[in-house]
Amino acid sequence: PDAKISALSLANNSPELLESCLKGMAGDLDLFDSAIYHGYSQNPDDSYPAVEAQKKVLAKYAPHMSLRHGENGAPSSLCTAYALSNIPWNELSQAKYDIRRMLGDLGHDVHSSVFTIMEYAQENRPLNTKGLLAKTDDKKVKYVKTAFWAVANVASVFDKTVVRVKDAEVRMTGRRPAAYVYTAPGGRIVTFWDASRRPDETLHPQSGELTLSGAALKEPVLVDLITGEVFAVKPEFVSTANGVTTYRNLPVHDYPWLLAEKAALRLDPAQSRIDGIVEI
Repeated sequence: PDAKISALSLANNSPELLESCLKGMAGDLDLFDSAIYHGYSQNPDDSYPAVEAQKKVLAKYAPHMSLRHGENGAPSSLCTAYALSNIPWNELSQAKYDIRRMLGDLGHDVHSSVFTIMEYAQENRPLNTKGLLAKTDDKKVKYVKTAFWAVANVASVFDKTVVRVKDAEVRMTGRRPAAYVYTAPGGRIVTFWDASRRPDETLHPQSGELTLSGAALKEPVLVDLITGEVFAVKPEFVSTANGVTTYRNLPVHDYPWLLAEKAALRLDPAQSRIDGIVEI
């Protein structure tokens, strides 16, 4: 009796398609808790204008329903079939894409899922390398990919106790910055990245600056969500004036990093992939 059922499994995030489906389901929408879409795009941040439009469609026809991203992820190699095919992905860009999708969805209040646990091949079709685990020919685990650990890093921080601050005043330098603020039992967490392009196959950080309203973060640290490394923020790169704190010399990548209060993270290696603090 407490089951929650999701409607649809739309192969894109078209607001027009969603509206057409909801019209056709009129009278039965009270049966469903959420609506599922699959919003693949080379740059994961490019999908959010359509996502916000989908929210407006739901508010019109079924305000009790939320959006659920039922399937999304990137391959770890160039694939000649399936979503995001014919793009030169590698294990690094796959990891970047997966956690950028996870935290982009979280920043837009969308339930998210990563596709898929293990690589697979449909009959008479090529291998789909979107899995977090590489497979052998006899369908056993061959090895664990970079994306597996990156997803684990995100999951070790963002659980139901972490809540987005919807009216947070946060700014970041860059061509197309993405930044979201959360509260956790131990303090605040900020996610930030460069959203201007598809996450690519190399590392090329730029130095950036982030400003955050309110009190300065206590014991601020930076977290690389690909490696799980945690870095102490030097005091000379932090300044507060008129209720706004500025953090300078931040490493801005095309995938999410965290700027957080140390107490907001689980730094016990037995409980988290994220451990150890070094000075950046």
